Amino acid sequence: MKPAPTDTTPKNAPFFDSQLIAKKSASIRAINREYYTELTAKTTTAIAIMQAEQLRMQADSSAETLKLLGEMSESQLAANTLLESVDGGIDELVGLTKQMVSYLESIEDSLNRGFGQIEGTLREINDTLSEINDTLIVGFNRTVMAICEQTQVLSAISHTLSTPYETKARELLREGQRWLEAGAESKGTEKEENWRDALRLFRAVFENDIGRQNYVAWFNAGYLEWNLLNDPATAEKSFSNAQRYSAPARDPWHTKSLRHMAEMQYLQERYTEARDTALKAVGVKREYETLYNLARYHAKLGNRVEMLKLLDECITLRPETVGIIFSEADFLA
Repeated sequence: MKPAPTDTTPKNAPFFDSQLIAKKSASIRAINREYYTELTAKTTTAIAIMQAEQLRMQADSSAETLKLLGEMSESQLAANTLLESVDGGIDELVGLTKQMVSYLESIEDSLNRGFGQIEGTLREINDTLSEINDTLIVGFNRTVMAICEQTQVLSAISHTLSTPYETKARELLREGQRWLEAGAESKGTEKEENWRDALRLFRAVFENDIGRQNYVAWFNAGYLEWNLLNDPATAEKSFSNAQRYSAPARDPWHTKSLRHMAEMQYLQERYTEARDTALKAVGVKREYETLYNLARYHAKLGNRVEMLKLLDECITLRPETVGIIFSEADFLA
């Protein structure tokens, strides 16, 4: 029988249903979609569907951003027209000096050049997007296969870590994982209850001296403390334990723990620490997700040069995600 939940959680916690990827929200980032996909999608077909929906969402957001840039260009054009009329009126005014006229003309020229640059940039973006269609398809397929392979690797490591424990600890780990996945596939109150049980079971594992070293359990606890309790500070501590215990292995769980730990620091507006933690993850392996998040942290710190270098590397690794750059508020601030 399923154990009765005992944890108390705030009612405003950000739960995610099966349509997570279709929901456009600034709080739902790729770092969260990634693990959610690993929990719910077990085949390449399911992963492909979720990835396609994610890219569609990013494309919609990018289109809105480009539309806004176009509107800004139109505003500049209107300003230019207004300046032309002002310039004509100024010629009729008596006593206006030639110096003032020259000054206004220089402003007009500057605005015209700015408008031309924006218009040229938009044309370049459209040309580039149309030229890389085949590359995007290849990149998409490669991404789907990579996620599927990583999911299998993470699952195998989790199973191996559970082997040496005594029966009780092993059962707690297995049941915690079961309710974690059940929660990811359910909605509303049922999701909340399933994830409460999962968190309680993972925390019970830590009462065992050996179980306390299980970094997969620490990672899952951190994920639930973030998504169930909406508590980045507590989740950061759990992800910190996960990365510390996984450091000797330096396996995929280690980089994943560092990446999530950095995101918790970002949510607490500790951008320098988030950058430094992400740099540790990049030092282990230069993965797309980590590089992208590191670019965001550099953007928040005003390091535009480093941000652009990282984004260039991200586009090289996954060309199909080029649109995400135009849907990420951190890069447009």
